[in-house]
Amino acid sequence: MRWRLLESYALARQEGLASPIGIIADLRHARAAQVLRPLLMSQTSAPANSIYVGCAERGSLCSALVSSAPKLAERLFSCGDEPGAWTALVLQDEEVVLSGTWQELISGAQASSSQQSGRRR
Repeated sequence: MRWRLLESYALARQEGLASPIGIIADLRHARAAQVLRPLLMSQTSAPANSIYVGCAERGSLCSALVSSAPKLAERLFSCGDEPGAWTALVLQDEEVVLSGTWQELISGAQASSSQQSGRRR
């Protein structure tokens, strides 16, 4: 996944995205599919056993999440990247926000993470 994420960041930069956030979604989990659906309409027909890796502009991502996951949108919007750093949203049965340096992403070293349960009470 790490190399697909790096590729996605490179493509996002080439496309002119000023503040891309990486997205990794394991669509075998209902919560991941639920959160991803409004973000990427073209991915709604992806097979249930696939893993999506891509990038989205921070503002667009937060706007798409605000109705389904407002706390997650707020957290993503507030954690701006430092120069040489990255942010990625990992969607499974819960949402995890990873952040770190490019060296950590390339080497696979542990980045800092914050987790928010996708379960509603």
